[in-house]
Amino acid sequence: MEELIQKLKEAGCSMDETIKRFLDKKDFMIRCMGKALEDEDFDNLGKALESENAEEAFRYSHGLKGVLLNVGLDPVYDDVTVIVEKLRAGRWDESVVEDYKKLLEDRKNFAQLLKQLR
Repeated sequence: MEELIQKLKEAGCSMDETIKRFLDKKDFMIRCMGKALEDEDFDNLGKALESENAEEAFRYSHGLKGVLLNVGLDPVYDDVTVIVEKLRAGRWDESVVEDYKKLLEDRKNFAQLLKQLR
């Protein structure tokens, strides 16, 4: 467990604050991280972007932003925040799709890290 927490810290996650938020229940925290990375809104966001539905894309990305912040996955949170802010500002262009691809890549990397070190 401590090795995983250290790797998450090294990857940019705010583990000290997150552990406190989870009242030092590290196993539960890690399970919640895994569940957050499996959230169906990642796929829903992709579908909304594919159909160019900015309103739905904003809603899904904003929801993910809150979930990812709560579980301390800061790099993935940062990725989705970029999308949220572009959509909030009404910027709909190909860069949002590229941001989504980065979000998915970081999501995959963190999911693999959790699986490897659990």
